[in-house]
Amino acid sequence: MNEEELAEQNYRSGLPGVLGMIDTFISRLEAVILATGVILMAVNTVANVIGRFVFGQSIFFSGEINRILIIMITFAGLVMRPVTAGISACPPFMTLFRSPGAKR
Repeated sequence: MNEEELAEQNYRSGLPGVLGMIDTFISRLEAVILATGVILMAVNTVANVIGRFVFGQSIFFSGEINRILIIMITFAGLVMRPVTAGISACPPFMTLFRSPGAKR
């Protein structure tokens, strides 16, 4: 594992107190959603291919499931990557929480 992968695996929020715990929980939940979505999409696609070639019938809702999973993975990944890279998604909003004497 390189340093970046290790940092992503051991993500800790920089927010204080309860907000930090919530942020860490949400980050881990996003990682689980991302991994589960990819695994479910692979299983669904393999099952559909096996059904089509072995039994001569594909799963009729397979395309819709894969479409939903792709959307879920895309949005979870769009949120997760900037957060684990240390990039604030909304810097103007975060200025509301700075103390008056803090440097910008």
